[in-house]
Amino acid sequence: MKINLSDYENLCKDKRQPIIVSQDRRSDCQHRAQNVVKQNNLRSVVRQYKIDGNIITVGNKCDYLVLNDDLKTAYLIELKGKDINHATEQLDNTLKIMKANLPDYTFFLRIVYKGKCTHAVRDHKTTRWKDGHGKSKDRVAIADIGRSPYEENI
Repeated sequence: MKINLSDYENLCKDKRQPIIVSQDRRSDCQHRAQNVVKQNNLRSVVRQYKIDGNIITVGNKCDYLVLNDDLKTAYLIELKGKDINHATEQLDNTLKIMKANLPDYTFFLRIVYKGKCTHAVRDHKTTRWKDGHGKSKDRVAIADIGRSPYEENI
């Protein structure tokens, strides 16, 4: 699937935006919303795209793509309430599509959940998925799972 990201809305209003927030829009209350906050301390050129229902409209896909164009890093983000195992499928499918469209980028996979998913986070399938991506040589640097709000520097 060939994707030209310039055909889609970049959610970053400033090309060197200092803070990029990926949020679950389905939550009415800010305190209940799932958030991923990316700190752009180096003021790199960044972009953010809504994947699910926008760029990819069929099949399993993650929620957001955040790009650091200066460092050539791509973050695929899935915001989850409960089903962590489904999130791994969504990220893997999106990864296959986006790697073909961003061949020079290193990918970071993120599952961010709210609630009490501790059993699903630590089950065999999820652990194997995370460990497998952490050791892969296919430009996937690390897969991580964290509770909302999830913050990191890009």
